[in-house]
Amino acid sequence: MDKKLIECFKVLGDPIRFQIFDSLKKKSICACEFSEVLNLDVSQPTLSFHLKKLRECGLLLETKDGTRKIMSINPEMLNHIQQFWEK
Repeated sequence: MDKKLIECFKVLGDPIRFQIFDSLKKKSICACEFSEVLNLDVSQPTLSFHLKKLRECGLLLETKDGTRKIMSINPEMLNHIQQFWEK
C-alpha cells in the first residue's frame, strides 16, 4: 500500500483543494492570485491552509520569486499518480 498516494487522494478529496490543483494544470500561479483566478470565497488564512496541505503531501511545489510564492504541480508526484493508474 502506498501511503503517499493515499494521502494525496485524501487531500484532493476537498473541493477547494481539487479546484486549486486543477487550475495548476494550465500554468503556475502566484499564491496571492488564487482567490482572483478561481473566484474562491475563502479567507487568505483558509487558502494558505489548503495550499499547505497540497504542498505537504507533495502535490505542489513552491518557488519564490522575490516576495511572491509561485505554486506549480510537482511533476514527480504527478508521474507517481499516473504510474499507479497504469498498473
